[in-house]
Amino acid sequence: MSTLPHPLRHENVSTRTHAIRLGLLLLLGSVPLAAGYPAFFPGKWFERTLSPAPAPLRVAKKKVPASPQAATPWPEAQRLRHIDPDADRNGDGSASAPWNDLETALRALRPGDRLQLRPGRYRTRIRIDKSCRSGTKEAPIQVVGGPGVRIEAPPSPGSGLIVLTRSYWYLRHLEVAVGGVATPALRLVGSDAHHLWIDSCHLHGGGSSGISMGVGSHHLRITRCTIHDFIHPTPPIDAHGISIRAGTSDILIENCHIYRNSGDSIQVTGPEQCGRRPAHLRPAPARRITIAGNRMHDDRENAIDIKTSSDIRIEGNVMWGYRPSRTSNGVAVTVHYGSQRISITDNHIARSHTGIAVHRGQIDQHPHPLQPSDIVVSDNVIEGATDSLPWAIRLGEILPPLRVTDNRVTGHSQAVQTAKSLLQQLASNSELTLRNNRLLPNRAALDNR
Repeated sequence: MSTLPHPLRHENVSTRTHAIRLGLLLLLGSVPLAAGYPAFFPGKWFERTLSPAPAPLRVAKKKVPASPQAATPWPEAQRLRHIDPDADRNGDGSASAPWNDLETALRALRPGDRLQLRPGRYRTRIRIDKSCRSGTKEAPIQVVGGPGVRIEAPPSPGSGLIVLTRSYWYLRHLEVAVGGVATPALRLVGSDAHHLWIDSCHLHGGGSSGISMGVGSHHLRITRCTIHDFIHPTPPIDAHGISIRAGTSDILIENCHIYRNSGDSIQVTGPEQCGRRPAHLRPAPARRITIAGNRMHDDRENAIDIKTSSDIRIEGNVMWGYRPSRTSNGVAVTVHYGSQRISITDNHIARSHTGIAVHRGQIDQHPHPLQPSDIVVSDNVIEGATDSLPWAIRLGEILPPLRVTDNRVTGHSQAVQTAKSLLQQLASNSELTLRNNRLLPNRAALDNR
């Protein structure tokens, strides 16, 4: 354990700084577009060769407790409806006379319906809004694709390729190809957007976030999805695999594969990201989020970036390939600002500059007014690389309680680096616990708990 000689710098450039850079780049006309691609194509400014996943450890990890949301089975449909984009006419949705217009189909669905998308290209924006019904707890509305079903973006930016503002809608087996357009693949927003389930979908190739969870949305499930190559058209602005905004709650992200985005695989933003809005008009911090059993790797910034939020569980994930960039220190998991009650347990982190960092952070070049508190970092395995920083876990200014225990480390020369202010409290504060964080000589030793 060593003393941290200076505060950890903020892992991400602030929203205000991004906006200034974007304005200057657009003013100077310094953002070339790749020839032959539509406008807003992200270009070649961020490329990364995918690295192989770390070999699994022989000792099985602790079983991740099942989320109550994850235990809910996919329901049977009360009525099956059909759509075929190549049908000659817009029918009545029956198997023999399918719809050919997706907007017509969505507006006709009622609770308990399942819309089966037949193979083909659906080149349209999808709005599941007040023009559509909500499902119910007992009878959600389902939209199901399959092999050959591909939803594509029109060649212009927008607020989302798929926008969901209704409740009890389930989407499954959809490929969403954004084609470089600067729009989220899927946007869930508003207080009416709740009890939504996105399962086994493939989202890729956009100039904004893969999935954006907006203010007011709650009880959201993202399971078994593949999300990759979301790259903002203007360097070095980030785009995330999943973006969770302040004002959201009760979210499960489980068993997904997220990689090679120009920002983070998963980012939870805080109220401080709401620009210059007065504090009393800002949404509450995001809360009650579970991130479990996912694979995340080779993004330009972090696997998981947690800003001011509360009651976050990060458990049983595998993360690798996080290197320093212009806006990141190459940390797999970073927790900063006013985050509270954050649990980081039983994760496997490999080939990253630093495994886990918990610190106060900065915004607009000034220390954030709040500090993380009530943090648990336990039972993680962290494998460094030849060019990794000496420390696997970095602890900055943190308010107790704090527990950092039973982590196993190899490939770094230090298991934990601690800020001087925190180190001075260890002997006198029983709510600060650093214990049994083991620095092991090689990978084989990691298999022994």
